[in-house]
Amino acid sequence: MSKLSDALSAALSHEFRARAADLHQGADPLSDDRFWQKPFSHGNAIGHLLLHLTGNLSYYPLGRNARSSGRGYKALKAGSSVARRIA
Repeated sequence: MSKLSDALSAALSHEFRARAADLHQGADPLSDDRFWQKPFSHGNAIGHLLLHLTGNLSYYPLGRNARSSGRGYKALKAGSSVARRIA
């Protein structure tokens, strides 16, 4: 990789880790019920929002190798224990 690619990769990796830590700080104290509870009737639960974010990150910026290798993207069912651990 070039120096620019290395620098960008390091910066993005650092930013993703920092945002993940922020998300964990807010989501970890929640019980499973609260994690998946809608804040209001037409709102999204934090669990659903994090599930979508995780899927998007897995498929787009982080999933290029998975897509090119044929492993592809697998959707996770909201509320599953796997989804909670990933989010």
